[in-house]
Amino acid sequence: MAFQTEQESYDAYSLDELTVMAESGDLEAQFTLAEKYAAIKEYKQALAWYSTAAELGVAAAQCNLGNLYRDGLGVPQDYKLAFVWFGKAAEQGSVAAQYNIGLMYDLGEGRPKDDQAAFAWYFKAAEQGDADAQRIIGKACFEGIAMSQDYEMAIAWYLKAAEQGDAASQHNLGLMYASGEGVSQDYQQSLALFLKAADQGLAEAEYQLGRMYEEGYGVPQDYKAAVTWYLKSAEQGYVPAQFFLGLMNEKGLGVSRNLVLSYMLFRLAEIEITPESDDDSARVAGLLTPEEIEEGKALASQWKVGMPLPS
Repeated sequence: MAFQTEQESYDAYSLDELTVMAESGDLEAQFTLAEKYAAIKEYKQALAWYSTAAELGVAAAQCNLGNLYRDGLGVPQDYKLAFVWFGKAAEQGSVAAQYNIGLMYDLGEGRPKDDQAAFAWYFKAAEQGDADAQRIIGKACFEGIAMSQDYEMAIAWYLKAAEQGDAASQHNLGLMYASGEGVSQDYQQSLALFLKAADQGLAEAEYQLGRMYEEGYGVPQDYKAAVTWYLKSAEQGYVPAQFFLGLMNEKGLGVSRNLVLSYMLFRLAEIEITPESDDDSARVAGLLTPEEIEEGKALASQWKVGMPLPS
């Protein structure tokens, strides 16, 4: 869910100081007090002060009050009241509230799922510059969800979000340049966009960079660089990267051949139900001793997302 924030000029005040100001009717103090209580997960106190400010028409408080009702924080979960408060904030132009209404229609929360209504609200937020909504509209245009498929519009909306630094939009736009969908195929543009997304830690983009370096798309073929990017993605738990890193270790491309690590990586991908990995783990197992197989199994069972992979 998207939260809305107000000015931060009152942040320096303590809870006690803000309480005195809020009780005297200072709207900004009421909202800031609610924000501070929400930040320390004192949701009942946050609910009380958001409610006070929301009743007096503060759009940001109305939006965030909706979030508390939607998520059941400090109050029993109530989608109907969440929708009411989001609606009040949205009427005042709250981008976060418009996005949240779209999300509730999208997920069917408290009302039947309605793609048309969802995207109508996403569109309102996207037009006001919300990068999340712009990405969703771009994806809808690309896939033809609740609207006609339109690659040019998909590119336009992805570009708006990408220019705001949205990593997923940078990645999606990079895919379109790589495949030439709706735009002339341009691996250099694709590479630049994947790099921007990967610099933000997006596992999918790191994987795509691995593929580009392995195959030499838009760059000189460089197996070591491919392994570097596959490793970054694989350590985040991205299964395709684990699979291809397994292949690189099996073949000794860009890295010293390591069949135990290859077997471990195929096992990890197998756990996530990657059909190809079953055959590959079996093939590599045929090249290992029973002790090495057990080592690979142990490594796979002990590894958790975010942990460095053995080398």
